[in-house]
Formats: sequence, structure tokens, C-alpha cells
Amino acid sequence: MRDKVVQKSSFEGEIVRYYNAFFLDEERLEREISHIQRLIEKYAVMEGFPAILDIGCGTGAHDVKLAQRGFKVKGIDISEDMVAFARNSTTNENVEFKCCNIQQSSFPKAYSVCISLSHVIGYQIENLEVEKMLSNIFESLQKGGIFIFNFYNIAGILENGLRAQKKEVIFERGRILRFSNAEMDLSQSVLNLAYNYFIEDGDKQFEIEINEKMRYFSKKEMSYYIEKAGFEVLKMYNYMGYNQGESWNCGVVCRKAGSQA
Repeated sequence: MRDKVVQKSSFEGEIVRYYNAFFLDEERLEREISHIQRLIEKYAVMEGFPAILDIGCGTGAHDVKLAQRGFKVKGIDISEDMVAFARNSTTNENVEFKCCNIQQSSFPKAYSVCISLSHVIGYQIENLEVEKMLSNIFESLQKGGIFIFNFYNIAGILENGLRAQKKEVIFERGRILRFSNAEMDLSQSVLNLAYNYFIEDGDKQFEIEINEKMRYFSKKEMSYYIEKAGFEVLKMYNYMGYNQGESWNCGVVCRKAGSQA
């Protein structure tokens, strides 16, 4: 009989060990890191390799790649499991990891660049949570610093629709099969996401069930939050060129605005 594990999120427990194998194949990871580096080179005020703060760093895969390219990176995540995995994944002195919540933490004027990938802002369900996250990122940036992130775009979701999906990944020791489904809760502006992972790892076979919520935003709504926090929007676009029309995956580059230090 196949064992079953039920989790409340995608960033804790058993799924952490399989996160990179399922989500971050080497080709996609390199392409995303190159995309982020091009944005930094184009928009960052500081030349060379500015210090980067990664909010919601997960397994640290992005941060390790950035460190290998010469950046000094600090990755933070609310998940102790993710941070432990990240710390064990590298000995590169240009990267460090800390377990903390960005809603309760800031690093005053310590960084030239902040990034937050994989729609981390969508885990901030309440309005005040979004505002607090952006406020603390603002405080962590030096004058003229930039913030790069992505979010679920409601226009792209409506244009492309929600469909049940199946994805299979073969890795060194076995395979991962995931069935996913999403439903919109219009009253809360969230997606109710249901995932079932069927994992074959050597002689082990088990299932992981995850049910979680992610908030979506309109571009106008996100612009409001960004500007309220003190940023100016430099670029809002289909992240990494996904989709020809409106994409559900919207990328943002914004700058700490004005003369505020």
C-alpha cells in the first residue's frame, strides 16, 4: 500500500527533498538566472555585482547560481526545512541563508537588489501582509535599489483559463507524477490550489497531498501597492517572455523612488 503524507504548503516537509528535481531543471534554472542578471545589469544603479537579498529563497538554487556568477547573496525563507536544505547544498562563501519572515524582518539599507521569485508575494493573503512585505523590502534597499519579483496576474488567468494539469518528471532515483487543480475564490482574490504528488524513489513509493492558497492581483492593484510602499515601477511584463497575450505570470522591476535614502 502506498503511504500518503498530507501537507499545508509546498515549502515544508517531504516535498522539500524533491523540490529541485521537480521544479528546477538545470536548463530552466540557468535561463531564469540569466534573465535576472540581465535585469540587474540594465536597471541596477550600482555597477558590477551588487549585493542581493532573495526573499522566499526556497532551496537556495537561484542564490547558489547567482553566487557562482560573482554576486554576494543572502537568501531568507520562512521555512526551516527549506533553509536547512539550502545551507546543506553549498559551501560557496558568497551566499548565506537565514530563516525569517519578511513581514517581521528588514535589513536597513543593506542591499542594492532584492528579488522574490516563484510568486512569493502571493503567499501574502491579506492586504496588510502585502503592504508589510513591500515596506520591509523598501527599508532593506539602498537609495536607488531595485526589486525584481513576479506575481499571479488575474488578467492572464482569465484569458488562459484554469485547467487540471498533469506533469511527470524523471530524476536519477525514480520519477515524480503530479496532478494539480486550481479554483478561483473571487471573494478573497485567491487561488485554491490542490496538488497530488506520486513519488517513486528507489524502492519507496508514496503520495504527498498539498492544499494551499495563493493570492492573485491585477496589474493596477499591484502598481498601487508598489507605489504606496515608495517604489516606482520600471517594468511590468510577461515574466521570462511567457505567453504572447496576457500571461498569468507577471514580472515586475521597480526602484526605490525619489531622494529617500
